[in-house]
Amino acid sequence: MEQLSPTNSLSAARRQSRSGFTLPEVIVGVVLLGLFLLMCIGMVRAGKRLLPGTALSVEGEVLPIAPSPAAFADSVKLHGALMERLNAARAVYVLGGSHEGLPTAASRLSGAPLAATALPVIGSFAAGLPTDAYAFHKAYASQLGPMATAATPADFSVVVIGPWNNQLAVTALIQVREKPVALDDASLPQNWVRRETQLYDVSGDTWKCTFLEKASVASAASIGARHFWYRYEEGRVAEEGPVMTVFPDPCLYAGTRGVAHDEPPLFSRFTYFLSVNP
Repeated sequence: MEQLSPTNSLSAARRQSRSGFTLPEVIVGVVLLGLFLLMCIGMVRAGKRLLPGTALSVEGEVLPIAPSPAAFADSVKLHGALMERLNAARAVYVLGGSHEGLPTAASRLSGAPLAATALPVIGSFAAGLPTDAYAFHKAYASQLGPMATAATPADFSVVVIGPWNNQLAVTALIQVREKPVALDDASLPQNWVRRETQLYDVSGDTWKCTFLEKASVASAASIGARHFWYRYEEGRVAEEGPVMTVFPDPCLYAGTRGVAHDEPPLFSRFTYFLSVNP
């Protein structure tokens, strides 16, 4: 029988110890595995945010459900065109929305968004540029057309006046509309809101962003226009201050927060303070 020398026994023991893992090695391995799993989870969550959202057919129209990257891209294009017109504007009028600080009998409270479905054409501004949107509509009602009926608090119109071909013109009309939608599909929430923002430009181009969102989310979005006033006295003076306009956001839910123990989600809003005299 072969006998092992002390030297051979020591070498065998060393080889046996090297075939396992020490406690520090196990700890480091577990930490690295945890970091790898966290990276994988982060990549999956990021991928889900980039995937196109689902869509629903409503009255023959296929609409994306917010949050929707595709609808958000349409909205970015629309607002890019809007900001170009606002930068060159001589006057901006917002029709529709709520009013702060006006007496209950004020005529301006009866104002509503325009019903127009095309860019109004005003050949002459001989009546001037009034200091509030209601007076602007009254002065140019024949060119602007009637106000919308049965408008919701989230509906409003923005009329931008600026230079075009060396003279003043209506350079943009933005129509923001909200419409409740009920679906018959029992597997989906019954109450939805259809959001639409459309911009008619003096160049002849038109930009549009339309999408659906759950009614429970829509109630927290604060879409609409709030008018503020510098001075107001019925029949004597009506000097409108900046109007806070909040446009629909099809990407992230503005004003919402995460569940308990989670970080608040990122949010965005298309919000403008529009002055009659920018």
